[in-house]
Amino acid sequence: MNTQRSEYLILGAGPTGLSIAHRLLQRGVTKDQIRLLESAASPGGLCRSEIVDGKPLDVGGGHFLDVRNQEVLDFLFLFLPAEEWTTHHRIAKIMLRNQ
Repeated sequence: MNTQRSEYLILGAGPTGLSIAHRLLQRGVTKDQIRLLESAASPGGLCRSEIVDGKPLDVGGGHFLDVRNQEVLDFLFLFLPAEEWTTHHRIAKIMLRNQ
């Protein structure tokens, strides 16, 4: 176990933890000042895919990236350009008691 002290401790390498680490780096914090801990075998949290029976399965479900805020989209596209995303436009409705 590494007992090195870090200035910043981030628990979880999901979208929030990775975003915080990225912003700290952008603001001049060095990598050795940041400790990012993740309990899973790979980063991504609910925003990752796993291969199941030879096919990708989105862990968080398709709704996870239903993002309409342009600032959030711009941040996401820093890591994977917009033209590499598959987008879907949909109208979701729920019927309850015939309404």
